[in-house]
Amino acid sequence: MAYRLTTISVILFVATVVNLFVSVLSWQRRKTQSGIFFALGAFALTFWTLFAGFDYAAATIAGKVFFAKLEYIAYNTALTLFVFFTIHYAHYEERLDTEYLNFLLLFLPVSNVFLALTNDLHGLLWSSFSWSETGENIALFHHGPAFAWVVGTGYLQILFILLGLWSAYRRSGGMARKQARLLFAAAWLPALGNLLYLFNIEGIQGIDWSSILFTISGMIFIFALYGLSFLDVVPIARDALLGKLRDGLIVLNTDQQIVEINAVMTDLLGRKQPELIGQELGDVLPAFRPYLDACCPDDVQGEFSIEIDKKRYLEFFLSRLSRDTGEGLGCLIIVRDITTRKQDEIFLRQRTEAVEQSPMTVVVTDMNGNITYVNPQFTLLTGFSAEEAIGKKMSIIRSEHTPDSVYKDMWQTILAGKTWRGEILNKKKNGELYWEWTVIAPVRNGDEESVSFIAVKENITERKRAEEALKQANQRLEKQLREIQKLQADLREQAIRDPLTKLYNRRFLVDVLEREFSFAKRRGKVLSILILDIDQFKLVNDTYGHHVGDQCLIGIAELLKDFFREADIVCRFGGEEFLVVLPDSASEFTMQRAEDFRKQVEETSFAFDEHEISVTISIGVASYPEHGESSQEIIQKADHALYGAKHQGRNRVVLCESS
Repeated sequence: MAYRLTTISVILFVATVVNLFVSVLSWQRRKTQSGIFFALGAFALTFWTLFAGFDYAAATIAGKVFFAKLEYIAYNTALTLFVFFTIHYAHYEERLDTEYLNFLLLFLPVSNVFLALTNDLHGLLWSSFSWSETGENIALFHHGPAFAWVVGTGYLQILFILLGLWSAYRRSGGMARKQARLLFAAAWLPALGNLLYLFNIEGIQGIDWSSILFTISGMIFIFALYGLSFLDVVPIARDALLGKLRDGLIVLNTDQQIVEINAVMTDLLGRKQPELIGQELGDVLPAFRPYLDACCPDDVQGEFSIEIDKKRYLEFFLSRLSRDTGEGLGCLIIVRDITTRKQDEIFLRQRTEAVEQSPMTVVVTDMNGNITYVNPQFTLLTGFSAEEAIGKKMSIIRSEHTPDSVYKDMWQTILAGKTWRGEILNKKKNGELYWEWTVIAPVRNGDEESVSFIAVKENITERKRAEEALKQANQRLEKQLREIQKLQADLREQAIRDPLTKLYNRRFLVDVLEREFSFAKRRGKVLSILILDIDQFKLVNDTYGHHVGDQCLIGIAELLKDFFREADIVCRFGGEEFLVVLPDSASEFTMQRAEDFRKQVEETSFAFDEHEISVTISIGVASYPEHGESSQEIIQKADHALYGAKHQGRNRVVLCESS
């Protein structure tokens, strides 16, 4: 590749040496995040001016395009690094959405470099190339449509750098202000040089002065590094410093006007900084007027309250500022929000007052059970004055009626750091007994260690008496209720039982029979009924008397209860007739059961009043659904079968079909 030195290329090579010198010096002073970005940016500028020098020295269009692409890499890298430097130098990292900004700052240079490196494929950045008529080995790069994107994104970053440095200049003081001003001026020079290139001024066409003017910027950076100790003492933005203060800060001049105020204080006042600067503090906070006479001749400390969105309590320290000669400069005021502390104090006073006025007894003891505090209710209840109680053990009110196990459990609980609750029967000074519901809890210090115990006790003597009276009344009521329930049960039994045989009566049969038939119909079950009658029972009554007849009926009833199943329903149907409902029993099974029972009765003798009596029975049987669909129909069929048994000679079982 052929080269030809020109005035511009020589200047750029000199600028490269200057920038390299700046890079080495700044690298040695990379103390902070802003310092490392500045140093890396300086190295990127060194490569930019180096590639620019080779660009203007190259004797062919192809060579100039090659180095122009390398310039794009170095230029965009330097610009991005200086944007990062500005963000940290001006302390914008706490204000900006750095995640989104970091993506944008990486996307912009990558897109620009991509356009330059791939220009041979699309020609969007440079559409064509030609030689300048100046004869200084200068080539003209004719721009394509993408050049507007490159210029726009580049100047957007330059504008961000300029605004950031200007903001740092406005918010800084002393040496930091001089540094920011110098950096701001140095940042303008390359931007102005690039504008000359963009406007394509006659006679200097094709020359990008931004890289050339960086030589001057480099000299300014050297002065900043050595003359102002830039990167040796890293400047801290004023608002960043004040923003770290947790307390409010106000600085007054000798006219009691606000010349400085931090964000904490403006938040407390609910106002913005610009509207407060220059105002007299007495107008903003009238509570300060008494302390501002003669511009605070002495240091003062005090408290006041304000009410904006809510009531706040503030503590302040006001100090006089003066020169070494004694000349007054103004006042420094530190304000601390003590709302939480004051609210705690108010709450503590309220709680103390509540304890003093409480209708509950409150006692505080040390870890050994020695009384250290009693409230007035304790004296009113027990008769012991505070002087008599303090220093004594709680045993002064202990009665002998509370079991030792209660006190043992209490001490085990509270010494374990837990709260104990229970009822204790105590004794007053005059010996009178009284009940207390007691809650005892440990009181802990800042290290969560128990240092004392507090007992809150309620006199429940009247309640205990009422509970005892209520208990006795309940016992009486329970006894009466049991008697009533027994009476109700007896009445119910009397209502459904035959008084002589104690079997179910006909009334009960009516209720239960419909239920059993409904169940059998729903489930598709069978059900049988048998009706039995004592043969020639009138002869028994006539021969032996009705009382013997009654005993005979009772005997048959006992046989029925013992013989049939629990699920079977045995009723006295009337006179000497009995009816048995056999759920889930077919006619064959029922006939067999009936026959067995008939034989048992036939073989059984009943002894009454020295008489031994034997009787027989006749039984009629009918089944559902074999002989009918309703309970009335089945009973009629069974009764008809019974009549058939009587007619056939008694002492037999007859199924309704055979009647």
